[in-house]
Amino acid sequence: MELGIIYEAMNEAAQKRLGPVKKARYKEWFDADCKKSIKQIKRAIFLNDDDQYETSTIAVISVIRRVNLFHRVESFLHPHIFKVRKYEVLKTGQIVCQLVEKGIAAIFGPESPEINDMIQSVSSTLQIPQFQTFWNPKLATLAYRQPVSDRPNQVFNLHPSPKALSKALATLVRENDWKSYTILYENDNGLLRLQETLKQLNPSDPAVAFKALGPKENLRSVLKEVKSSGVSHFILDCEADRIMDILRLAQELKLLSEFHSYILTNLDSHTLNWSELGNIRSNITSMRLLDPESSSMKNAALVWNQTMKYDVLDTIRNPAIQKELEYLRSRSLLHSIKTSEIHTKTPLLYDALNLFISVYADLEVKNKLTVNPLNCNEDSVSSHGQLFFDAIKEEKKNLRLLLEPLTGEITNFDSMGYRRNFKLQIIELDSKKFRVTGTWDSKLPDKINLALSTKERDEELLKKIQKRNFRVVSRLGDPYLMEAVDPNGKALYGNDRYEGYAMDLMKEICKPENLNCSFTFELVPDGKYGNYDAKTKQWNGLIKELLEYRAELGICDLTITYERRKAVDFTSPFMTLDFIVGIEKEFAQDLKTL
Repeated sequence: MELGIIYEAMNEAAQKRLGPVKKARYKEWFDADCKKSIKQIKRAIFLNDDDQYETSTIAVISVIRRVNLFHRVESFLHPHIFKVRKYEVLKTGQIVCQLVEKGIAAIFGPESPEINDMIQSVSSTLQIPQFQTFWNPKLATLAYRQPVSDRPNQVFNLHPSPKALSKALATLVRENDWKSYTILYENDNGLLRLQETLKQLNPSDPAVAFKALGPKENLRSVLKEVKSSGVSHFILDCEADRIMDILRLAQELKLLSEFHSYILTNLDSHTLNWSELGNIRSNITSMRLLDPESSSMKNAALVWNQTMKYDVLDTIRNPAIQKELEYLRSRSLLHSIKTSEIHTKTPLLYDALNLFISVYADLEVKNKLTVNPLNCNEDSVSSHGQLFFDAIKEEKKNLRLLLEPLTGEITNFDSMGYRRNFKLQIIELDSKKFRVTGTWDSKLPDKINLALSTKERDEELLKKIQKRNFRVVSRLGDPYLMEAVDPNGKALYGNDRYEGYAMDLMKEICKPENLNCSFTFELVPDGKYGNYDAKTKQWNGLIKELLEYRAELGICDLTITYERRKAVDFTSPFMTLDFIVGIEKEFAQDLKTL
């Protein structure tokens, strides 16, 4: 649906909907601009037909309105906005070729990769700047096929590059000290995002498992298989709109307990309604490019909300956009925009528009830019594309942006068109909402700067431990654990049923001056230490109790073997008789920290 049309091309019905006052006002502007020969900067903007369409539309309108109203740009900004669906490849290609015949200065979008190949091909061939806002590993392939010395790549991708994002995930996994985990992925792109994580694995590390999520109807069987493996760490790579369905089913299958940890690779994970899952005890970590609490995001949301109420004809002078705005209002599709619900692609689009307008305005001061009509079937190129490419390359440090960017530094791109510099917030779910626990910087890719000091994190962890009652499993054996006998013959209950070194050890650990927590002792049902049966692929004894999360600690005279060490974590032997504390892996992470 094209929204960018001029007054004379409007049909009669559209003119009537403007009303006599608006119609007269726009006719006056149109005639005046024609007399002054004010140059129009035409831009094609492709927005996905999804639940973020309204927000993205408002973001575009706000940029155009603010620049036309408050900033001195020699040319008049004239957008062509299209709502597109993922499968409309042919239709989108036809629209692009029709637009280049009119002469467009830049292309923005699409917001998803499905229909991008056609647009990216036109952009590269005709040397028309294209701004992308999605994760695009194909951009590197395009750059290698088309050397800079031939026709410079005119694609500028503001999304974190595949390699840099992969490095951020790898650093996060390493900082979490995960030795074994399962990767749950939606498609092969997920494996590309995690390639740096896989590179850092050592030959001695336990094998990493890969599970394709597949269609919705197969999800239960996939998660059941994952559960049977006994793995407690997961990396989940999928679209944001699938995360809740997956975790809801994981919760049903008891894969969302305090023993489980998840890293979500989607940069929009924080926008979901996490209260749907109730009280989540798992550790859920993710990353995001946006800071919803930043002043720039709050100011942008304020402007976008105000833009909904405006008659934008006075600044955009585009009746079709005004008509679309009124249509959205009539459908009650416009609601108050909250920073916590804004998806990454909208601020990236905002920043892309900001970058283009700023560079174009700067170039017009130095050069009289001309945007020529082109033809998709002819071997001709734009006259402004090379100038724009050179400006981005040469003036990245000195360029003054007209608007404050929402996603950090946006003026530095590599030869392939990928954004060089960006920062990510590391976020952790806490009481149904996310809090920032650290930051990752592409300039220092091998470290995460923690938001909390080591002392503050230890204090938080200690508070969590003090609230818990730990389940301890053991087996009878002198002098470690024995059945206690009441001298008066009374029946004993709970921990009073047992005595011995293991009981004394736990009492000491849980004293108020130490961890200040509580515990409950239970005997392992089969009385065994724990051995692995290769035929059934099952553990028995104490190890089984730990792996199936029926206990956090196992305390007894247990020999450390290679197989057992792969399954659970151990303390170092602290008696010559090899008296050992076996620890469920997730709880072991907490104890290691303390």
